[in-house]
Amino acid sequence: MFRLRFARHVEAGDIKAEDAATFSKWVDMTGHPCLSIYLMARAGQLDHLANDEGFKATMRVLDTMGLGTIEFNDKSAQPREEQFWEAFDGLYGLNEAELKREIPNIITDPSNQAKVSALLAGRPESSKAAEQAVRLA
Repeated sequence: MFRLRFARHVEAGDIKAEDAATFSKWVDMTGHPCLSIYLMARAGQLDHLANDEGFKATMRVLDTMGLGTIEFNDKSAQPREEQFWEAFDGLYGLNEAELKREIPNIITDPSNQAKVSALLAGRPESSKAAEQAVRLA
């Protein structure tokens, strides 16, 4: 979902092409979005990256996407990256209905699309309720 939102901002011209390329190289080192280094640098744990162009481009991209102002709870046992993705889901209103709508964009193989759709359609309501997260603090 993040890649789709990112691509939409790039296509709309909200994110400059050079920022998009630098961001992708800096964050996408493992083949999928990994924001741990950005989050550590943002928290001041990697001061040597303060002037790094990749870090600066990442800040600009996330600001454009509305994700640059996320506040993190340092007193929580939940890792910052999980807090980031939770905030992302909330900001973009991502839920199971959104996931179902985006399946064709996420899964390109038609047979795999059918399998995922069947799995989502066959889930009993009780399992959905069991997945609800409860914030303790």
